[in-house]
Amino acid sequence: MVSVADNACKNYKKLQEVTIGANVNSIGKNAFSGCTKLKKIIFNTKGLTAKKTGPKAFKGVNKKVRVE
Repeated sequence: MVSVADNACKNYKKLQEVTIGANVNSIGKNAFSGCTKLKKIIFNTKGLTAKKTGPKAFKGVNKKVRVE
């Protein structure tokens, strides 16, 4: 099982783009919360669901974030 850890990039202000790889099955709580400059999130995985995404994983990201 491949995952993004809890608080992995929390409050990392320089992060602008994230690609979630094909093998990622879960994203931990607050993993990307507070990344205010995050503008693009690319999901290359089929195994990730909302149930496997931690609470507040993307809280506080840029309001105009583009999801692919």
